[in-house]
Amino acid sequence: MASHAAARTADRVAGRDVIVVQDTSELFLGGRRAKANGYGPVGKGGGVRGLLLHAALAIDAGNDALLGLVDAQVWNRDRGKVTPRRSRATADKESQRWFSVAAKAGKALSAARSITVISDRESDIYEHFARRPANIELIVRASWDRQITDPLAAANHTRSDEPRPSTPYRRPLSQALGHRRVLPHAQDRGF
Repeated sequence: MASHAAARTADRVAGRDVIVVQDTSELFLGGRRAKANGYGPVGKGGGVRGLLLHAALAIDAGNDALLGLVDAQVWNRDRGKVTPRRSRATADKESQRWFSVAAKAGKALSAARSITVISDRESDIYEHFARRPANIELIVRASWDRQITDPLAAANHTRSDEPRPSTPYRRPLSQALGHRRVLPHAQDRGF
């Protein structure tokens, strides 16, 4: 079903700036009865049982029109106890869903002028950025502050006759970039 929907969405994206929004939802199906029917834990604490749905929708960046479904994954946490996440390979983790959407969007929506995938802090994983397809841009809500070289100071420090500091000024990412509205390819829309 998801692959059919993605093919239909692909027909609508040619020449457009596309935003792909992805997130995971918990489908609560009950407690003891759902457990007896084989549904795994969802939510905090694991007392409620159900399924998980990870959906990705394509939206036209120019007019906010919904273009369609890019991907949908449904799974059941029915494997019982799993090994600690740091001991598992990335391919064995639920976080694989973030990489999968970026890869599928890159292939299915290749006729788009630009593709920007947006996701929440759960996708703030190094591999998500490292495995990003070449035709995909990512906007990810940061999970924690990181130390980065101040991009504004680096951009403004271009005169060769001024001494460069031996260690760059560093500050948390949230202070360096702040909260800004991001518009992909703003120059293409006359801003």
